[in-house]
Amino acid sequence: MQGRGAAGRRRAPIDRAARKEKSQNDQWGAPAAALERALVKARRGERLIAVYGCAPEAGVGDDGASKLAAAIAEQEVLVSLQFRHHHVGDAGAAALADALGRHRPKLRRLDLGNNRIG
Repeated sequence: MQGRGAAGRRRAPIDRAARKEKSQNDQWGAPAAALERALVKARRGERLIAVYGCAPEAGVGDDGASKLAAAIAEQEVLVSLQFRHHHVGDAGAAALADALGRHRPKLRRLDLGNNRIG
């Protein structure tokens, strides 16, 4: 009984693209969830913010980077920001750079790898 479920009903066709996207989101975290984790960390004043949470084809982009920049600008101290694989472009990088300016004396690590900067 190939193609039929346990009750003998026909199974829905497999959407391979949707399965791949769901698998990547399960593995990497959905972009919105990754951004929310970073915002929560920034609002709590955590000194280390590391968010690798998106699949290579997804990300929060410049809008998400701008939201994170606004939260970072309010922090007292930031020592490390790791924000990889989020499709951040030049505009988002500029917003982060402005927000990070006040943290420059204590900032020890900045990792914006695998974004779309430059």
